[in-house]
Amino acid sequence: MKEVYIIICSSSDGRLYIEKKFGTREEIQEYLAKLIADGLYCDLDNWLNGTISTNELDYIGDGNGMYGYSNFNDYSINYYAYPYADIPMAEED
Repeated sequence: MKEVYIIICSSSDGRLYIEKKFGTREEIQEYLAKLIADGLYCDLDNWLNGTISTNELDYIGDGNGMYGYSNFNDYSINYYAYPYADIPMAEED
């Protein structure tokens, strides 16, 4: 089943990237793994460790949320994908 996912990439140096993507869980897994690989290959000389395949993604909560990361010499990047339906709404005061 296809659904809307929110993709969040945040680095330890304060950069943030957010996008909305529509796809099946498997399509989003592949997309998140590609984002991680693209980031890794941009700075391969400084890469230390991290997620390198869809099989290594961690799954978050009861839904289809997922997480991956890359650690480099001077910084790290965290990658998240959450189904929009799994993101709780903020409560009004």
